Amino acid sequence: MIATLIILFGAFLIIGTWAAFAGFPIVIFGIIIAHYNHHRANKKDDKEKAESAKQIYKFGYLVIVLGILYIGLITALYHTSIEQNSEKIETKQT
Repeated sequence: MIATLIILFGAFLIIGTWAAFAGFPIVIFGIIIAHYNHHRANKKDDKEKAESAKQIYKFGYLVIVLGILYIGLITALYHTSIEQNSEKIETKQT
């Protein structure tokens, strides 16, 4: 439960581009907690908790991959916007 909340908090930081890179370590911390819970549940032979923890850290991996794609998209749009603005400025000056 705590690992899920940590991963979701990191995901919200990634979505808010002002703190995107701060979100990744938080998500990774949540994944580490979920891995620990998964291994602890496996030692106790609690299959239900082990499967739940496994799904949580898979969700964390998904958040990281989608976060990287999201930041790449925002960066590409930002650079495209800069190029278009510089072209407009050049045509106005000539």
